[in-house]
Amino acid sequence: MRDLTNPRIIWLKGWLFAVGAIISAGLLLWESRSLRVAALLAICVWCSCRF
Repeated sequence: MRDLTNPRIIWLKGWLFAVGAIISAGLLLWESRSLRVAALLAICVWCSCRF
């Protein structure tokens, strides 16, 4: 498989990941509706991005 070189495709891929993350985080918070789960989710996302 070739590397992505088209800037539009790279931006599309990035936005698709962002939308997927926002939807999944929203569904997790909707499921539990807990401040503790929201804080743990935020820490998990922050640590994953730093990794």
